[in-house]
Amino acid sequence: MKKLFVCLFVFGLVFCGSASAADSPMVGLSSYFCNYDISDPDGDTDDYSGFQFVNVIYIAPLSNKNRLFIEGGMVDFKTSASTKQIGNTVSGYRLSAAYQWKIRPSRKLHFWLGGGVSLFQLDYESRYTVTSLGYLQTLYHDRSESSFSGYINASKEWEVFENFDFGVNLAYQLSFDNSISGFSAGVVVYYKFGGN
Repeated sequence: MKKLFVCLFVFGLVFCGSASAADSPMVGLSSYFCNYDISDPDGDTDDYSGFQFVNVIYIAPLSNKNRLFIEGGMVDFKTSASTKQIGNTVSGYRLSAAYQWKIRPSRKLHFWLGGGVSLFQLDYESRYTVTSLGYLQTLYHDRSESSFSGYINASKEWEVFENFDFGVNLAYQLSFDNSISGFSAGVVVYYKFGGN
């Protein structure tokens, strides 16, 4: 699975090299707030709401109206245990890719809307439930999952300096199996190659 992640990322970089010169490729650093739900094969889990800080975004223009949006980063969070919900320590990484279309509601306003897939490689550790008094009730085996999710997003950028843009990205991913689903909202600082 790690080789697949690397191959997809390299493919995105090579593919963007042949992109139209209508816009400039961009690479950005992002932090985002998310609300994630874990699909656990052994029972219910608590939702996670919080920030994820290590994220990289690459945008490859294809034409004036289309582009490739690639997003990758670390996943690291915990969910609380209860008498009926399994606590988890979740860590790993993800890679998302979306084909985006430019949406122009008016002459002066546009944003990008896209759809694609996310690939996850996650470890779920420290899995347990507790009694009503807070003592250990049930201990579950650790598990590792490589999984796919559907991914949709909407993004927008504003030029700050000649080679730097500020952006936002709203996304939703839906798990196809025992993985993560949920919303995220992130802010991005982009470096724009070949800025005017």
